[in-house]
Amino acid sequence: VNLMLSLKKLNIPKLCMGIQGHMREKVDPESLIKRMEIASSAGLPMTVTEFTSHDTDVEARKDKLVMSMKVFFATPLITGINLWAFTEQYAPFADDMFLTNGPEFTLNVAGEAYMDLVHKEWSTAETFTASGADFSETFSGFRGLYDLVVENSAGEVLKQSQFTVSADGENTVSFEI
Repeated sequence: VNLMLSLKKLNIPKLCMGIQGHMREKVDPESLIKRMEIASSAGLPMTVTEFTSHDTDVEARKDKLVMSMKVFFATPLITGINLWAFTEQYAPFADDMFLTNGPEFTLNVAGEAYMDLVHKEWSTAETFTASGADFSETFSGFRGLYDLVVENSAGEVLKQSQFTVSADGENTVSFEI
C-alpha cells in the first residue's frame, strides 16, 4: 500500500493493485476486513491474484475459502478473485489447497462450496411479467455482468441485451422493445 501511495504522489500511472491471498492459517474475518480496508486506502481497483485456501482437512479448507471469498467479494475495490492452483494436475507441489480430486477434476467439499458461492448464492436470476408499455421493475442483484432476455407470452425472444451491475449499486437499465 505504501508503494502505491508513493507512486500516486509522483503521479505515476497505475491501473490496479494485485493482492496475493494464500490462506494458510485460520481466517479471522475481522482481521481480513481490516487488511482489505488498509489495501483499499490506496484508492485503486484490486485483484486477488493468487487465492489459495490451505488445509489438509478439506472441511477447514472449505471454511477458509468461503470466509475469505465473502470478505473479498464484499470489498468494493476488489474487481476479481483468481484461484491459484486449484487442482493437483497443475500444482503437484502442495496437496493441501485443491478444490478438485483426481484426473477427472471431481469437486471436493471445498470445490463444491466454491461452486455454491459463485453459481448459487452469488447468482441472480429473476423473472418479471410486464404489464404494459411502460413496464418498470426493480431487483437486488450482485455486481457483475447480466444477460437480459425479453420474451413474449409464447416464449419467443423479442430482445436480448447485457448490462453490468456496478459495485456502487446505482444502476438503471433502459431499452425499447
